[in-house]
Amino acid sequence: MNLFAVSWNVTELSLVRMENELRRMVSVYPTLDARTLSKFGSVDGMIKLVSMSNRPDSIAPRVYSHESRGTVTMYCGLPVDPHNDCAAHDAASIEEHWADVKDRLEGTYAVVRATQYPPALEIQTDLLAGEAVYYSAYGGGWIASNSVLLIERLSAYRSLDALGVSMFLSLGQALGDRTFREGIHVLPAAQRWRWTGDSAEPDVRTYNPMATLVRQPRIALRNMSFEKLGSDLTASLKSLGSQFDELICPLTGGKDSRVIAALLIQAGIKARYSTFGDEGGYDVRIAAKIAKQFGLSHDVLKIDETDVADNWDAICLPSIRSTDGMRSLYLLAGVLKPLSDTRPAKDVYLWGACGEAARCFYGRLRFLQDEISTQEIVAAIATNNPADNSRLVRSDALETGATWLNNWISECREQGIATLDIPDAFGTFMIDARRLSNNGRALAGFRDTFTPYATPAFLQAAFAMSPLQRYTEPLHFGLVRHLVPALHKVELAKDNWYPQNALVHYIREGVKLKVKRYARSIRRRTQRVYRSKSHYSYDDSNFHRVSWFESQRSQIRELALDSAASPVWDFIDKDEFERVMSDNVEPAVRSRSLKLLFHIATLLYYQCDSERVVRPPKQLPPNEIHTMSDMA
Repeated sequence: MNLFAVSWNVTELSLVRMENELRRMVSVYPTLDARTLSKFGSVDGMIKLVSMSNRPDSIAPRVYSHESRGTVTMYCGLPVDPHNDCAAHDAASIEEHWADVKDRLEGTYAVVRATQYPPALEIQTDLLAGEAVYYSAYGGGWIASNSVLLIERLSAYRSLDALGVSMFLSLGQALGDRTFREGIHVLPAAQRWRWTGDSAEPDVRTYNPMATLVRQPRIALRNMSFEKLGSDLTASLKSLGSQFDELICPLTGGKDSRVIAALLIQAGIKARYSTFGDEGGYDVRIAAKIAKQFGLSHDVLKIDETDVADNWDAICLPSIRSTDGMRSLYLLAGVLKPLSDTRPAKDVYLWGACGEAARCFYGRLRFLQDEISTQEIVAAIATNNPADNSRLVRSDALETGATWLNNWISECREQGIATLDIPDAFGTFMIDARRLSNNGRALAGFRDTFTPYATPAFLQAAFAMSPLQRYTEPLHFGLVRHLVPALHKVELAKDNWYPQNALVHYIREGVKLKVKRYARSIRRRTQRVYRSKSHYSYDDSNFHRVSWFESQRSQIRELALDSAASPVWDFIDKDEFERVMSDNVEPAVRSRSLKLLFHIATLLYYQCDSERVVRPPKQLPPNEIHTMSDMA
């Protein structure tokens, strides 16, 4: 991990203070080594830059920072050059090849370049802002960092951001440029911000806009070149494989991990595969079969029902702190094994985030219509939102989230994005982008992440397919069959491969849905759906989340009682929350809003964390709270 902070034209902020505040962040990111702290300041005081990373022997061959001839080049995350001309894990190589590689770098990363003569500061984000950089206008200038808390400590502690929190509760994530703190925003994806001279505002360039990636000319499936697509997706994996001794790759019975395995196997790239689950589960059984058939190194990672409960106090707050509260405790299992890993080296972890873009995961709509309403799009997106069966979220918070979503959909229409593509664009560039950021930041001290799906080649191919064709999951089907035919024949955990005739598949799925609805209506009429007691509406077969929540329910209730004056209750109905959390409500009933309850618990822990509760929030003057939309 490389934690940094940089300021432009903030005269009241000294380099010494920035160093001191950065050292304090070791309590948030314990893998940081204060001996790695480096600093840079321009002679005129316009630029001040500090950074600190894990100890060098644990991050090799990464070199996060390089200074030469009055220019500092630094990165966080892990950039990859698919052409492999630039060893992008080394900041010196990035500086040497910057003019050539800046538009083609892949991975989750951010690059910062500061120049002494003349003073200039440049920050570039990755394609989806998967390595989030935050910024705030402050003191007549700007502060940027990959930590919200560090920006607060360098400027002022802030109140909760109403829009960011409302999104988190109603849409599942703080989206767009929002964080949980007022006046601290996310640098947009695929942008370069550059300050020069005495400029008050940055010059902003977008090198790969969302609208360009989504508005692809339609390609018939028969004309899709899986050979070229496979080659494009393998390029960055080969680059990583040549620079790091071993890559780690999940292996399950699903389709996203199947494609990554096919890319690695076909290219002969060394990797260690891992599977979460029980020995008798579908994922473990299928992964073991694949590993044996292809001679892969394979580990099974099991999280017992009591693991999270037993380690709750040890991992709860560290997980929340590292992501500035924006990664829900619902996902706590994902940090358990890595945090307990004693290996000193920092991993490179491949995963399947954004693979849903080519599977119509977010937008299974009435594909045979050219146009659908905004309400239908919102309804499709809402199927993945946290369920609120107890009406815990206040109506004004719901309305705030809904207003933002409607405006975002309107902006997509104005940019010429086809209506039927909007749900998958939302899922990829909003939901998955934040998933990349939050999951990556939670484990930044232990691993870097890379997904071949968050690349221009894959996203362009995905959106070149019509939504009706994407519904058949053609890229996953075609890539695995083309790259490793034997792997294509191995069973899948849930659905088999879909028929690639889009109309046949659409009709078949429609008939299946009608049969299910008819069977449900028959059971209702014959009263066969009667149950003598409440039933669990949440599938707790994998990570035991219901058990985890119930084991900590008393602690969360006490925290809520101790936080009676918390601003969290501006968004949550406190009385209803206390009722749902009481002993009078069965766990099965609580399970119907389980994800939302985890989200609320996350906010309560975050808001009362001792790392933050040092000074009262400061209400910034209106002229110091603005975003890129204001500048536009």
